[in-house]
Amino acid sequence: MVKNAFDSFIDLITFDQSLFVMEKEIQTLIQEISHLDKVLLDYAGQLQAGQTKIKTLKKEVENKEHQMKDFDEQERKSKERLAGVKNDREHQAIKEEINRLKKKQHDYESTLMIAWNSLESLEKEMHKHEQELLEKQGAVQALLDAKKSRINQLEKLLQSTQPERLTKEKQVPQEWMEKYSRMRNCVPNPVVPVVNGSCTACFYSIPHQDFLSVLDHQLIECKGCYRFLYSKERVQDSGEVA
Repeated sequence: MVKNAFDSFIDLITFDQSLFVMEKEIQTLIQEISHLDKVLLDYAGQLQAGQTKIKTLKKEVENKEHQMKDFDEQERKSKERLAGVKNDREHQAIKEEINRLKKKQHDYESTLMIAWNSLESLEKEMHKHEQELLEKQGAVQALLDAKKSRINQLEKLLQSTQPERLTKEKQVPQEWMEKYSRMRNCVPNPVVPVVNGSCTACFYSIPHQDFLSVLDHQLIECKGCYRFLYSKERVQDSGEVA
């Protein structure tokens, strides 16, 4: 049985609805990928922050070590001067200077030890944290790859349906296609059935005259949401479209 224009239109709508499921999945996957990209950026930021913290603490330890070396050098020079002193007064002054340097060294050793311990503790903590983050990054990246692969699969599938869709388009009046295409760019379901006298998208109650037109296979716009309406019950009863 040759389908009439209205049946062909409903056939195209049904076909597009199956495509919309794939298009919707692609949109969802794109949103999920965007979220996962942000998660990876956050992980990378945490790793960078940890590395920066360690670098800063290492620099602090290095500065303290240089200070200790400076104290050692001052003490060495003071001892050299002490060896060449010939009077007691100067000898006593240099000895006091050496004692002050030793005290500074002793006091500073505690500070340096605290810095060393802090660095060692931080490195252990960050090593553990980095391992955890790297594992999480690997899991997220695997998930990203899977989602991107799924998008690629769906896009190829959608592309493969284009010839069939073009064939179905040719069986629909140009005027209907123009209206349908405009609406399809605005809403995912521009053509919906009428059930129990109401639009199934916005539940607007269809006026009696419009309902009769719908039953007569005329293309009527819903006054509530401006979608195009058709009678699902009438089409199914006729047995022309499943």
